[in-house]
Amino acid sequence: MGKVYLSSRLNHQPKTVASFQLTRLALSGDVCPSPGPVTGTGSIAKRNCSNPHVNSDRDTTESMYHSPHGSPIAWKDAEPVVVQRRKKDSREILVIHLNVNSLQNKIEETRMLVEQFKAQVVFLGETKIDGTYPNSQFAIKNYHLYRNDRVKGGGGLMAYFSSVLPSKRLKQPKVFKTIEVLLIQSKFGRKDVIVRGIYRTPKVNGKNYYETLERKLYEIISWIFLQRQFFIIMGDLNLNKLRPGDNEGKILCDLEEVFGFESLIEEPTRITENSSHLLDVILTNQPQVFREGGVYNPEISDHLMLYAALKEKSSVTQDKNSEGA
Repeated sequence: MGKVYLSSRLNHQPKTVASFQLTRLALSGDVCPSPGPVTGTGSIAKRNCSNPHVNSDRDTTESMYHSPHGSPIAWKDAEPVVVQRRKKDSREILVIHLNVNSLQNKIEETRMLVEQFKAQVVFLGETKIDGTYPNSQFAIKNYHLYRNDRVKGGGGLMAYFSSVLPSKRLKQPKVFKTIEVLLIQSKFGRKDVIVRGIYRTPKVNGKNYYETLERKLYEIISWIFLQRQFFIIMGDLNLNKLRPGDNEGKILCDLEEVFGFESLIEEPTRITENSSHLLDVILTNQPQVFREGGVYNPEISDHLMLYAALKEKSSVTQDKNSEGA
C-alpha cells in the first residue's frame, strides 16, 4: 500500500486533488527535513524592505536526496528562516497572499500553512467556490473569515484576520466585472490600515482592453488612496511586472509612479519550465513600516506564496468586535 500511495502523489500537480506534501511529513516530527547533503541555495526569496534598492537574496538551505533512478533531486527546506524566527516571536504582524487555485480540496494544507507561518493576515485568490460552501468548511481557529465568491470553478477571494486584530469588512464603492476585490479595515499596532485583496482574470477582451483596465485600476486605487491612511493591496493582478515594456507591466509601473506606492515583491511568483512571471503583488504606500518581503513555495498551487513582515506588533488580546462575512 505504501508504494502505491507514494507513486500516486510524488508527481505533484497543483490542479489535482491528490498531493504528497513534504512539508506535512516534516511537521509531523518523524521525518528529517534535510536527509541529504546541504548545498548553498534555498527555497525562499526575501527582500529587505529597510532598503528598497537591496536586491533579493536567498536565506534558506536546499537539500538533496536520491530518487529511485539514482539521480539527485532538490528537496526544498520545509522550514524557512522566517518561520524559524516566528517560532521565537510571532508578535510582529505578518501578511501573506497565495493564489490557491481552488480551495475546496486544499483547506487542510492551507490551515497548516497558516499555522506554520503564524500569519495574522492571510489572503487567498482563485478560491473557486460559491455560496453552497458554508463558512464552517473553511474556518480556521482564532481567525475571522471574510469571503467574496464569484462562481464555482472560477475566481473568488478569501481573507483570514487573526482574532488579535480588529477587522471589519468595508463596502466596495464600485463593482467591477473583470476585477474582484475584498476590502478589510483593521489596525496593525498603532496604525489604522485598509487591506485590499484583488484578483484579475488573465483573459483579454476587446480592442482597447488595456486602456479600460488601467482606468479601472486607477479608480480602485484612487479610492483607497483618498482615504489618506496606510494601505496594502495584495493579489494576483496577472500583470507581469518583470516586463515593464509590455502593456501589462507598463500599467503597473505607471500606477506605482502616479500614486507613489511600492511593490514589496520583486521575485517571480509563477514559474514554469519555460517562463517566470511576477503576477502576484503586495503594494503599499508605506514601505518603511515593513521589515522584509519575499516569496515561498508551499507546493499546493501553481503560484508561489507572498509574505511581508511589518515592524508593528500585534496585541495579545483577542478582538471581540470583528465582523466576518
